[in-house]
Amino acid sequence: MKRTLAMAFIGIAIAAPAPIALADDDDGRYRDGRRGYQVSQDEARYIAYDYGLAWFKEIKRGNGNWEIEGCTGDGQEIEIDVSGRTGEIVKLEYEDDDKCWG
Repeated sequence: MKRTLAMAFIGIAIAAPAPIALADDDDGRYRDGRRGYQVSQDEARYIAYDYGLAWFKEIKRGNGNWEIEGCTGDGQEIEIDVSGRTGEIVKLEYEDDDKCWG
């Protein structure tokens, strides 16, 4: 009886699927294929506006973040990376640059 019960538990343990790691890959996907971005492109842009973005030149996804480049109202170039999962600011850089005025 004990042997049968032990064999049943071993069989269940072997047949049960192993847990799938849900860590983020570089392209913003979970390893099981689900999209990792919980923050939309528009939401990321509005978050960037709160940090001084007046108009944007480029928005792209990379490494699980929204990468936004643009200009502030006073002509500084701004680069902001917004986490695609949490909406937190991952990178924020301002730079005086003539690229914003012409």
